[in-house]
This record gives sequence, C-alpha cells and structure tokens, in this order.
Amino acid sequence: MYFQTLDNDTLDASEKILSNKLQHLYEDLIKCSAEQDWNSKDLELERLMIEANRIKEMANQFSHQKKYRINFDEAQNMYKSIAQLLHINCPLELKCAHRIELKSNHKTSLLQEIIFQIVTQSSNDNTAQRFFIEDRKIIDRIFPLIIRFANYEKLNDEKEIVDPEYQNQTYIRDAISLLLNLINQNQQVLFAKHSLFSAIFKLAKYNQGQIIEQKSDTATSIRRNSISVIIELCECETNNEQFIHEFNCIKILTEANSTAGGSRDYDTFVILHSRALINTLLQKIRGKQNHNPQPGLLKT
Repeated sequence: MYFQTLDNDTLDASEKILSNKLQHLYEDLIKCSAEQDWNSKDLELERLMIEANRIKEMANQFSHQKKYRINFDEAQNMYKSIAQLLHINCPLELKCAHRIELKSNHKTSLLQEIIFQIVTQSSNDNTAQRFFIEDRKIIDRIFPLIIRFANYEKLNDEKEIVDPEYQNQTYIRDAISLLLNLINQNQQVLFAKHSLFSAIFKLAKYNQGQIIEQKSDTATSIRRNSISVIIELCECETNNEQFIHEFNCIKILTEANSTAGGSRDYDTFVILHSRALINTLLQKIRGKQNHNPQPGLLKT
C-alpha cells in the first residue's frame, strides 16, 4: 500500500480508490518494464507518466489534509520502474536507476528527482556516458524528459520555498554540462554530436538565456564550451540546414555572453570564427549551384 495512516482512522472510499490506482500503476510499470518492444514501451511510458502525475496530484491533496502521508519506500519502487523504462537494454543492469535515493519530502517531484539523479550519476560514470552516446534512442528520450521536467512545477497550493538544489537553473545547467561532457568524450561520433547539441540548443532556448546569462564561472564555462563545440561541429558540417541550426545557436550564446558581461576578447574570437563559417557555408551553397543551378537560390 502506498499510503499509511497517521492516525487510526480507516481509509474512506476515495482514499481506497487512490490506493488501488497507485497499486495498479505500479503493476503496469513493472509489466511495461519487462516488455521488449521499444515502440510500445515508449508509448506506454508516456501514458504511465501522465497517469503518475495525475495520481500524484490526488496524493498531494491528501497530504495537505495531514491525514495520510506517502509511503516513500513503495513510491520509490514505482518511480524506479519509470527509470528502468528509460534504461531499456542498458548494459549497466540499470545501474543508474538502482542508485537513486529519493528524498523523504513528499513535496519534492519524484520524477524530477529520477531524471536529476540519472543526469548527475551519468556525468560521473564513463560507462554510462558511453551508453548514452551509443544508444540514440536513449538520447532522444531522456533529454526531452529533462526539458519537460526542468520547469516542473511542484504541486503546491501555497507558494512554498523550493530546495535550491532543484531550482530550474541548476537543473538545466547540470543537463547542459552532461551534454558537453558527452560531446567532448566522443569527438568521433558526429550523429551523437548533432543529437546532443540539438538538446543543448533546446535547453538554452527553453531557459530563455537565464542559465547562460548568469555571471558565474560555471555559466561562463558552459557558454564558452558550448560555442567552441558548435564551431568545431560547424567546421566539419556537410548538411546546410544543420549548419544554419548550429550557427543560430552560436548567435544566441554569443549574445548571452555579451549580456552577461562576458569576455569581449572571446566574443571577438567567436565573431571572427562566425564570419569564417558563413563564408564556408556560402562556398558550399555556391558549389552546389555550380553543379545544380537553381535561379534565385543565392544572389551575389
């Protein structure tokens, strides 16, 4: 049972329904984690997470009434199952998921905690980093979830103080740091760079520059490393659309660097490289025109 009474009152009908819903959700998660087909698991995970959030809202209402509290030993198992779904076919035998230790504050988002732990554990685990790089399906699944829950609003009818460890800026910063680490350690895997940097771009854009514009050593490092990685990626880029996508990200990061009072010397370095990259892109387009003339594509 996922709830234990704080007094001797018996469960009323609605609370029994809630308890049954949690039990069925947990059983569904276990069943889903045992299935082999990724596509069906992907859809099922989406449904179960929506259901988990809905049930969690109901659970929190009971918690506010101070009649019952979540049994976190059971709830932890339920959400570990979600982590297991994210680690399908993981050669680490769900190593990251098993190391998750949930805090006992029922107002803390368990889903956010799961993803936070996956990010931080993976950033310190070379084997886990290789796994993230080698399995693109995991990359495509885990970072959209990070984006989704990075701004996850804790269930609060009142404006409670949020633990700084879980503030959005720190959360997004950690996600970006992990992505950069993965990119730097896997220079030869271009497809992974594209996928990972796309996630960095989304995180930076989603965050609207908040983390990028911070005047901290960490934010400066992230900003500069991000730009350096994109420059390197653009220099060997063959797809013009991807090139433009990455170049736009350089623009966002450079503007954020200036807004945050970052190094002007570094901004100049980026601008010079950006000009060179633009010229490279123009040469590529002109080269394609010479082979396949398309009137109006580029006016010089």
